[in-house]
Amino acid sequence: MNKKYQVNENFFKTWTEESAYILGWIMSDGCINYIPQKKYEIRFELADLEAIQKIRKAMGSNHPIRERNDKGSKLYGLYINSKKLVKQLLDLGVHPNKAKRLNWPNIPKEYEKDFIRGFFDGDGSVRINNKKNNRKQLTSFFGSICKPFLEKLGQVLRDEIELIPKIYEDTPGFYKLHYGGKESHALYRYMYKDATIYLNRKKEKFEEAIEIKAGIGLAKCKRCGEEIVRTSNRQKWCADCKKEVLREQWRKKYQRQKARRSQKI
Repeated sequence: MNKKYQVNENFFKTWTEESAYILGWIMSDGCINYIPQKKYEIRFELADLEAIQKIRKAMGSNHPIRERNDKGSKLYGLYINSKKLVKQLLDLGVHPNKAKRLNWPNIPKEYEKDFIRGFFDGDGSVRINNKKNNRKQLTSFFGSICKPFLEKLGQVLRDEIELIPKIYEDTPGFYKLHYGGKESHALYRYMYKDATIYLNRKKEKFEEAIEIKAGIGLAKCKRCGEEIVRTSNRQKWCADCKKEVLREQWRKKYQRQKARRSQKI
């Protein structure tokens, strides 16, 4: 029997930029409707038509995009019924009532930035704030009611690009992982490097701030010369070179300890 609508039912079986990105979207601003043996549905209800269109295209879907009014605003819905896809998402740790039960997925390191970008496009924000003396300040944040998830996200970004996580309760039960100008610039470079799927308006807001130099400091990696965003006075290397420098330091330390042990024998 031919199905009325089509979708790539192996979409989450293989890690790609698009599957990692859309997994991030689902864990931020999408959901699954799961009733064993009865209901297997992936739901997106967004105010952003561009996002819905990109998600549908990436998943190889021809499901219709539904439009409805919600308190005077338009909402666009994409509802994909697929037992296989829902089971794949369950295996990845997505829960039907996910808001307070977000778990960091076991995702290959090379696709973490795509997952983070998807989560940011769903539940993140970038802004240019007016400061004194006509100065502009770039800020960005990720939002969630699941504080442990934001803590894990902050740790990943600290390990990858040396961003110091600042999490606070914005409203009762809702938390934000917040970054200032230089950190937001570093986040932009990390999330969008070689990216092919993203929300244009959020990327363009970052680029608008960078164009007017809204609180952004640049430097060069002392090892490879790559341009980096200097988020602290102690930062000397890009993320890749820092890992190599630390490996060299550990190797030298191990060799010194080995030499001292040999002298004692």
